[in-house]
Amino acid sequence: MTVGAFLDRWLLHLPGHISDGTLDDYEDTVRLRLKPGLGRHKLTKLTVAQVDALWQAKRKAGYRANNVRNMRAVLGRPWARWNDKAWPCGTSRRCRCLRAYP
Repeated sequence: MTVGAFLDRWLLHLPGHISDGTLDDYEDTVRLRLKPGLGRHKLTKLTVAQVDALWQAKRKAGYRANNVRNMRAVLGRPWARWNDKAWPCGTSRRCRCLRAYP
């Protein structure tokens, strides 16, 4: 499963659990900011370096630090509701790739 497919699957489970405005923000962040840079990568093969490269590219493109932190928060959201058990795709809440800081 790719990161893009994983994020799309996560977004499908959100309606009814969060406000419409928050859902719109998450969808925009995933579609416009996360999937173009990470969407094609295999989820189980995602590395800290790949995520870090995305944050660096966003900063070079002129995004403010707070915007990049928000992107990182959205990227980490799918893992936040689960305990330490692995997801069916083979990742876990403590995914090392999420340790990359903007």
